[in-house]
Amino acid sequence: MYILVQASKCCLGDGIMQDQGIDKEELSRIAETVRGDAASYGYIVDKYKDCIYGLCLKMTGSRHEADDLTQEIFLKSFKNLKQYSVQYKFINWLYTLALNIIRNHLRRKRILSFFPLGNRFQNDDGEEIVFEPEDKNGAAPGKPQAELAAQWTEKIIMSLSPVLRATFVLRYVDNLKYDEIASILGVSINTVKVHLNRARTFLFDKYSKQYDETFLP
Repeated sequence: MYILVQASKCCLGDGIMQDQGIDKEELSRIAETVRGDAASYGYIVDKYKDCIYGLCLKMTGSRHEADDLTQEIFLKSFKNLKQYSVQYKFINWLYTLALNIIRNHLRRKRILSFFPLGNRFQNDDGEEIVFEPEDKNGAAPGKPQAELAAQWTEKIIMSLSPVLRATFVLRYVDNLKYDEIASILGVSINTVKVHLNRARTFLFDKYSKQYDETFLP
């Protein structure tokens, strides 16, 4: 399991958020936007667009849908900015809004299978997933092992149910703390820990042997 977690942190690092403390410029731009200066929101979009796009991509597995969802998230956050309270981190508020939009999208379309034909199994929700790990012997000549690991890790994260996937991504990809994840998802810290444990157990049971056979010499 350590290998799986490290692979996700190293290979799926797009949009990782670090704790940067209070951003006075950010608060100023938010206030200006609320007062009617729409152009000020460009600062917010520029600051968080990669982070939100990365979250959308990891939750859907589709670049096209990630693009559309990112635009929808920033449009809705702009329209609802008056609801934001400065006592909370803006990124946590934005994440909460983003995950609600993503969850509704997944619920509508039931997008859970993004794999080529291959091995079939059921995920935590009992839905069928198709998975076929990269073959190191059949890989394109000169393709870096790290790139193969990144593609492989993207695929296994998509095999988690949406709830476990969101918790796993927020913790191991975006490096958020337990209390931040709990706040974003609207659950208790204990529930976050339970979801993470279920995700780790699921991934370990399904893929630890396949990972060793695919990537280890």
